[in-house]
Amino acid sequence: MRALTLSLLIGLACATPTLAAADIREERVHPDFADGLAGGPDFWEVAGVTAGDTLNLRAGPSAHERVLGELGNGSILRNLGCKMADGQRWCRVARPEDTRSEGWVAGRYLRESSYQP
Repeated sequence: MRALTLSLLIGLACATPTLAAADIREERVHPDFADGLAGGPDFWEVAGVTAGDTLNLRAGPSAHERVLGELGNGSILRNLGCKMADGQRWCRVARPEDTRSEGWVAGRYLRESSYQP
């Protein structure tokens, strides 16, 4: 009887971690950093542009790309994702009212916005 009890206990001890590992599903939480490359807020606000100047909306993630438009401080933009290029963060954006106005802006001039469409 003692051998059977010991055998059952060893069997349970060995089976429990396997069963527990199969039942545990790790949920990964990805932070929502305004200054990160992945994720981020739904909307940005242009901020920190020198008074009287504008932020260029460009065709690609580079200061050498064609300028598609100009944005002033306070402009609200939909976040379409950011990436590093030429040593700085560039973000693909679109105006909330016109998603065809898509382009790239220097990420250092963007702050998280609380805009709600």
